[in-house]
Amino acid sequence: MAVEKAEATGADSVIGTDPDADRMGIAVRDNDGKMVLFNGNQTASMMTYYILSRWKELGKLKEGKYVVKTIVTTELIKEICDSFNVPVYNVLTGFKYIAEVVKRKEAEGCEFICGGEESYGFNIGEFVRDKDAQVSCMILAECAAWAADQGLTLYQLMQKIYKEYGFRKEGLVSVVRKGKTSAEEIQ
Repeated sequence: MAVEKAEATGADSVIGTDPDADRMGIAVRDNDGKMVLFNGNQTASMMTYYILSRWKELGKLKEGKYVVKTIVTTELIKEICDSFNVPVYNVLTGFKYIAEVVKRKEAEGCEFICGGEESYGFNIGEFVRDKDAQVSCMILAECAAWAADQGLTLYQLMQKIYKEYGFRKEGLVSVVRKGKTSAEEIQ
């Protein structure tokens, strides 16, 4: 319904959250003006790129700052972090593992910049210790304004990131195993 509304009104993008507002999704116009959905990896990569770019512009990328992602999330985030000389920690799937790193690194005097997972969860800063769609939506709106200041749409910003770090094609595979034999196979 939101994409239909965007088509009817000519909106550049649509940002939405799930019912408990811990995940967000985005649809943007491609170069032909068609609304397309970004996946969780694209959204997290673009937001990480934006935040690190802004922090660099503001002189905030200093020692002790870091990013966290889950092991199933795109390695594009690591490549982006590497280009900004920001450490990235890879954790098991689930935001509780990201929060564990934040807690441990906080005790060491380090600062969590942002982190996410391919399933559309993302967080910025240490105030909330879980995925947070409200803050993520605000940062994404900031990102859109920043891109517009450069004459780019969000779609074009993602293309710029791909040109700089390499194009990606991603997909999900679910494997279901049932019964005792399958449980033994999994072990």
